[in-house]
Amino acid sequence: MIKMFFYEVGYSDYEACPIRVICHTKQFTKQEFSEMMVNCYVKASKDSEAKQIDWLSNSPELTDEDRDYYKYKPRVGSLYSDAYGFMITDYGFTEPNITANFIASDTEDIVPDDRSEFLETHCEDLKALRERFNVIEPRDNKINDILNGK
Repeated sequence: MIKMFFYEVGYSDYEACPIRVICHTKQFTKQEFSEMMVNCYVKASKDSEAKQIDWLSNSPELTDEDRDYYKYKPRVGSLYSDAYGFMITDYGFTEPNITANFIASDTEDIVPDDRSEFLETHCEDLKALRERFNVIEPRDNKINDILNGK
């Protein structure tokens, strides 16, 4: 059996923290892994900058003010996907085969407050949490209270 080592790649901003997992048959130190990631971000930035310069150079409808506004500014979020891809193509990392996931929506309450009812959700994982918190646990607690003479 091949031993795999798992690494997290991501970034954070005010609204989200997208994190993905990649794996490799070799174990890298934090410093080695970070150096590879930095290399991938630099490569992604160079590619992105070249595309931006090409677009600016070949868009006669843009004014000088537009060109200044759209000048290249690297950002972690815009380079993230390409940097992740370069870890796979340039360093031999792979994406793990995910067997299952549990990703509940955080846009709705699990337990409603006294003044509201649940909004309809299409998130099956949130439905499962609501069922457990609002139906199964209260029912089981009542049964335990009765059995314990409370």
